[in-house]
Amino acid sequence: MDELARVARLIEEAKRRVLEISRPIEPESGWRTLGAVVAHSLVEWRAGVIVVVAKTVPLLLERGGRAKRVGPVRSTAYLGLSSFRPEERGAFMSTVTSALAASQLLQLAEPDALFICQTSVTFPPEVGVRERPPVNVLKVCRELMGILNPTRPQEVAYKGAELAAGELASTYGLKLSQPLSAYLGEYCAMAAALARLEATARETGVPLAWLSKCSRSLSRRLKLEAWVTDEALLSFAWEEVDRAALCLAEVVDDEWARQLTGLTPLLAMRRVWYYKLGPAGGIGRMARSGSPSEGWYLLGVLASAADRRGRLRALERGALLAAVRREELESAWSQVRRAFSSSPLRLLLS
Repeated sequence: MDELARVARLIEEAKRRVLEISRPIEPESGWRTLGAVVAHSLVEWRAGVIVVVAKTVPLLLERGGRAKRVGPVRSTAYLGLSSFRPEERGAFMSTVTSALAASQLLQLAEPDALFICQTSVTFPPEVGVRERPPVNVLKVCRELMGILNPTRPQEVAYKGAELAAGELASTYGLKLSQPLSAYLGEYCAMAAALARLEATARETGVPLAWLSKCSRSLSRRLKLEAWVTDEALLSFAWEEVDRAALCLAEVVDDEWARQLTGLTPLLAMRRVWYYKLGPAGGIGRMARSGSPSEGWYLLGVLASAADRRGRLRALERGALLAAVRREELESAWSQVRRAFSSSPLRLLLS
């Protein structure tokens, strides 16, 4: 009981601190249309092979509440020939497809703001490999930017792995392990896709933000990571609050992101907002680079797009369209099995 009482006191203290740094969201009504890309993905690994199925739905939301698709609903199956850190790699490739779909949306329309909503992963994806990358990540990403294609992200990731392995061999005469090479290629593909999206947004003057699943960043800062998630903590703290948000600055202290600071700031330094848009609205997480005032403005836009209960109905409907079904994942595995039909791997993949 003493331990439970101690945890209860910690949570109450965390609630007090959350309320101290929270502030109300002021709705912004001066917008006409909003762009939104809703994305979902599933990842699975068997016998040293991972398959990622990612689906994106591009939408244009009007102030009256109507929403229409801008471009096709795209489902992409990605095959990775290694089971090294599959969940992280799945998040990398989901982010690649989301960023490319968002870039394509900006080529078709110029909304007042753009939101990328990833319903199955936290943005930005966590990088679990902490040692210094063995190659110049920035150089690889810049080379990949010229070959990005929304329908063929697999080719970009494979090219990234090839470039990384080739650079290491030519510079140091060393060979990169296949699992690390695949991981590095997919990470660089993600960074290149983010860089293209950020450049397109700057050119069009459209502010953008990523909406995603909550992480444990806040509970980690409050020494509660082992006890509650960010979502659970904020649901408790904001239980009697209709509309609120708080902002945290995140600096990623790893060499992978540091090399990319100028190319895609989101991976190295960003601001993260946790928010609740109304009494029935869930807890959300928004990440973006740029000034705090722009972030609060985008939160105000989200608040004005929500209904009176705080729910973003158009994004919820988009999430239903984007949901990857189990049979789609099994269909992707069938393609893998056909590709390995003459290999002993077919027994493990069946």
